[in-house]
Amino acid sequence: MNNKQKPLLELLKDMALLAAKSEFYSKRLKSLNLDINNISSLEEFSKLPFITSPDMREHSKTFPAIPREEIAALFASGGTTGKPKIMYWTEEGLDESAKYVGLHIDRFFNIRGKLCILIVPGDNLAIVGTIMRRAFYSVGGMTAMMGLMSNHDQKKELIDVMKEENPYFMMGNPARLVSFLNDCKAEGVDPKSFGLKYIMSTSEVLQAKLKRFLEESYGAKIIQQAGMTEVSGIGIECSEFDGMHILEDAVYVEVVDPVSGKPIKEGVGEVVVSNLVNTAYPLVRYQTEDLARITYLPCRCGLTTPRLWYKCRTSESIDIEGQKIYAYQIDEVLNTMPHLSSHFSLKVSHVNGLNNILIQVESDSKEHTKINETQVKDSLNKAIPHLSDAEKAGKISIDIKLIKIETLPRTPRGKVSNRIVDERVWYKQQAPQPDGQRGEIF
Repeated sequence: MNNKQKPLLELLKDMALLAAKSEFYSKRLKSLNLDINNISSLEEFSKLPFITSPDMREHSKTFPAIPREEIAALFASGGTTGKPKIMYWTEEGLDESAKYVGLHIDRFFNIRGKLCILIVPGDNLAIVGTIMRRAFYSVGGMTAMMGLMSNHDQKKELIDVMKEENPYFMMGNPARLVSFLNDCKAEGVDPKSFGLKYIMSTSEVLQAKLKRFLEESYGAKIIQQAGMTEVSGIGIECSEFDGMHILEDAVYVEVVDPVSGKPIKEGVGEVVVSNLVNTAYPLVRYQTEDLARITYLPCRCGLTTPRLWYKCRTSESIDIEGQKIYAYQIDEVLNTMPHLSSHFSLKVSHVNGLNNILIQVESDSKEHTKINETQVKDSLNKAIPHLSDAEKAGKISIDIKLIKIETLPRTPRGKVSNRIVDERVWYKQQAPQPDGQRGEIF
């Protein structure tokens, strides 16, 4: 499949027609009285129904649009707390997706003949290890892959290999990149001695403070990348490091208003993706439950492809007096305050008719003073006027508490668990519960 030779609408229509051959999607279209053949514009395509995580979780076996004997691989995500989403891929689809990832990386970072260390899952059902190995190989790069590194011998082995080989490139999620710094420190090794030129951060939103810390610690530039096991690669930064360019030959990305579901051209909304290369599992308009900012303005690098800046999960939000507050809004405030870390939790309780908001922020400052807490609150009120207005009206109270680093509970991947917590019984009874099992983001 050569996507560069086909107009976008034709590609989307081809994949939608293929999807219509699947048992699940044909029933969905029939129930809505929709005919793919009637699509004649991107606007009409954007009216097709969303595919959701529950759809995939409950109907995985009825999604494939080709016979099982033509399917090459199976991957899964989101099964840590419940039923996993299972995705099927063709060999051609894997190669095509990997090719577009590899071409973008090589265009800006020249990886031919260079060694890349992949600190990513290679021993589970996620797709990232498979795609990245193929991506680097497709443009003449070498890879060495190390998974979770659960014991000292594995950690020391990777450190010894990196000392010997001086890799050019490394890839991992932020928590693993930080963990590996600690492994190096335990072995008395300066990470800068590896000579790394670039590090690709994946799987999670990388906060500005942590990005600066990683760049200083490794002596390398950080490249941000996004992808999902559901659709493989979505976007990668260029040498301008100003947003992730959408891999338009592999995926079609819409960013939609979280309330109306209508596509937006500039601003923050929910990411919706359609796969253009996997004929085994042709996802059409999949709601990723991720929030991102999109721009269609040309980049300084010369590319005109849209760019994304991921923000947070749609479930990382809370309703305060009729308006949703998202975790990324607090992230952006904390990123402007150098004496604080980017780790926080927000908890809302309801007592005597008042919404009480407690925001705890981990601080690397030696002194947690009331002055600092007041600064955080003032900055928060400026960034989110709705909170300030509600507090002045006597409808909410806001309490900021600075706490020591590593105080908040963490997930196995090193992220703060449950950054947004709603303890209001009335709200839990009324509000729709989000699908808490996210896809595995690269």
